[in-house]
Amino acid sequence: MNLSPHLTLLAEKTLETLMEQVRGAVSAVLSTADGFDVASRADDAAQGARLAAMASSIAAICTVIGEESQIGEHHSIAIESKTGYVVMVHVTHPANPLILNLVADKTAVLAQMIYFAKQTASQLSEAWA
Repeated sequence: MNLSPHLTLLAEKTLETLMEQVRGAVSAVLSTADGFDVASRADDAAQGARLAAMASSIAAICTVIGEESQIGEHHSIAIESKTGYVVMVHVTHPANPLILNLVADKTAVLAQMIYFAKQTASQLSEAWA
């Protein structure tokens, strides 16, 4: 998926702001539903690509879980591990759905991560509307 240079810059700046808002944030990646990195704030490009691919797989699993359990389409996913959290939020895009991935260490507050990730997703959706 190719975004215009203006929208790519907006996505990168928005991810940077998200990283500043969330204490303990380690990386943020905006990816396509099929697993390609659109914009990222990660230690290296390979990390962004890995997060994008994993988000695609996890979102696909959650779609099936939502359908099979009859609770409907999922909007966000939160994962807690021993040393941190991952939050994934869907971003509405007119042509292609996107996934916002936010990774933070245990100093983060999970509810705050979810709140700011959803705010960021809304901002990006409005920019692309």
